[in-house]
Amino acid sequence: MASLAERQEDIQEKKLYKELDKGIDDMENGRVVPHEEAMKKLMERFRHNAV
Repeated sequence: MASLAERQEDIQEKKLYKELDKGIDDMENGRVVPHEEAMKKLMERFRHNAV
């Protein structure tokens, strides 16, 4: 049986793949975000998720 940490890691991995898939779909459909804006959003999320 998977530990709680392993299950949480699996959930986070699935969320990441879902977001990556959405990002690819957005690019294919012409919905893009400038690089600087994307990097700011990523850094905000990293800071928010950092423990």
